[in-house]
Amino acid sequence: MLCFYAIVLNSFSALFFIVLNALKAFLEKVFFVMVFLSVVIPAFNKEDSISKTLAEVKRSCDSFKVSYEVVIVDDHSTDNTYPEIVKTVKNWLNFRVFKKVKNGGKGGALKEGFFKAKGDLVAFIDADLDLPPKQLKVFIDLMNVYNADAIIGSKRNSLSKVEYSSVRNFLSWGYYKLVRGLFNLRVSDTQVGMKLFKRKKIEKIISKVNSSGFAFDLELLARMRKENMNIGESPIIMKHSNFGSSVSVFAIAKMLKETLLVYFTVLRG
Repeated sequence: MLCFYAIVLNSFSALFFIVLNALKAFLEKVFFVMVFLSVVIPAFNKEDSISKTLAEVKRSCDSFKVSYEVVIVDDHSTDNTYPEIVKTVKNWLNFRVFKKVKNGGKGGALKEGFFKAKGDLVAFIDADLDLPPKQLKVFIDLMNVYNADAIIGSKRNSLSKVEYSSVRNFLSWGYYKLVRGLFNLRVSDTQVGMKLFKRKKIEKIISKVNSSGFAFDLELLARMRKENMNIGESPIIMKHSNFGSSVSVFAIAKMLKETLLVYFTVLRG
């Protein structure tokens, strides 16, 4: 019986949050609420850490003293990530949550979040705290300094402070060399999970991105490069949460396959 009541309560809470989101969207259209910064966070099976991440994102964005919103896209998690998100942000009116009907990969979640975003600037950040969200203020400042269309984090910047395993560091270096050779991208790191974009500059470009997994960031940057857009880099502070974790041969093969697919799609297509 208690289990039944718990299920009913969870269902009611989820329904209430959906209605609340719809009401907020309606009011924003009516009163045309201006948003400077949108932070898009893709999440998949992060029930143990998502609440802490969102609290830190809120604390950081509040300190920026700008109008902002946070758009969280649950990529059809199979655990309690979505209920945890709903419970955490239910009283934070500038946080919006969406749940995909099926899993489509991190890139797909980022793309959906981008088109839900209303800010002049749109940031992509990962759903863990490997990259402290307070760093976004540096990205915003550098965008003004460089007059850039995008600012991306780089592990290889001389001012970056990165805790990374030697294996991952070697693979990252090798991937940088591969990308540099194939795409002639004038950036030192395409895969750091913190990026900032001018929304209107990349709206048309991001709609053309086909990659939904690992290569999403690469394809987006390659398409921006093809349009001669200005991409700047920022130093980062990064502490990899799975410091001792290994990388499987399957994952490496999949990464290479997706990279080559982007090459033939964007540059040779």
